[in-house]
Amino acid sequence: MTEAGTLLAGRFALVSLLGEGGMGSVWRARDERLGIDVAVKILRHGIASKEILLSLFEQEAELTQRMLSRNVVRVLDRGFAEGDTAYIVFELLDGEDLGKRLDREGALPLADCARIVVHVCRALERAHAVGAVHCDIKPENVFLSTSDELVKVLDFGIASMARPARHGHSDPARLGGMSGTLEYMSPEQVLEERTPDARSDLYALGVVAYRAFTGRTPFMASTLGQLLLALTSGAAIAPSTLRPEIPPLLDSWFAKALDRDPDRRFQSAREMAAVFCDATAPNSWRPLPTSSMWPSESSTQSRRLVRDSGYAIIDSSKRVKKGS
Repeated sequence: MTEAGTLLAGRFALVSLLGEGGMGSVWRARDERLGIDVAVKILRHGIASKEILLSLFEQEAELTQRMLSRNVVRVLDRGFAEGDTAYIVFELLDGEDLGKRLDREGALPLADCARIVVHVCRALERAHAVGAVHCDIKPENVFLSTSDELVKVLDFGIASMARPARHGHSDPARLGGMSGTLEYMSPEQVLEERTPDARSDLYALGVVAYRAFTGRTPFMASTLGQLLLALTSGAAIAPSTLRPEIPPLLDSWFAKALDRDPDRRFQSAREMAAVFCDATAPNSWRPLPTSSMWPSESSTQSRRLVRDSGYAIIDSSKRVKKGS
């Protein structure tokens, strides 16, 4: 039985339980070899065979090495302890996940919403570039770090390595069945019409952003059947109707982010962030920049690029215009 004081794999001393979820429990632990505090996720027995978990571990190791993003939680180690207990070791973060803050506060200050959107876009841009689809972007998997003011994406536990398949769709390796959290799942995930791809993650980020800006999800219902119907055929209320200080241009951004047809959504995280910056640039709550997120581009739509601690307007013919 896992409990505080357990020495996992002869190295990680479990200190206290941080949380539990469908895939397992997360513990604060002490790495006795390196003398540092870490977070350890212990996967539930029976969640998958050892062979599948080994494959997923190798996949995750490759992903984290190739992503190298400050906005993705770092994986430090992984393996099997006594009794074939599977575990993954992450950097220990100070702060809380977005879900806890939203439950406590409801709609967030606009500047915080902006930072969340652009930082998650940065994480997804890196992940999608190496062929990874997260498949479960939701507030609980978005961490608000207090030590460095970064927003980090957690838990690529059900992430997929997208491979080319017939009919142009990806064919990710999965544990089986529909993966994700219903309120944040794209219509194609709900209907299982096609394999989720990068645009499914962007849809989910749109839902997360909608909740951060308005305090509620775009589609709400009292029964599962009504929710499924809303997700696959409903229309979201314009956010500015629910919160008048939201810039009207953001209504168009949300409409595109939450379009039921993946081909009509943003096609990349970079595009999503650039259009978001265009829609919010005139507002006083725009965070000040610190350092460049992506290199400058010539396209009109991508001239306004995201920055490390927020975003700034970058015009190809002018110097950076800092917020007032």
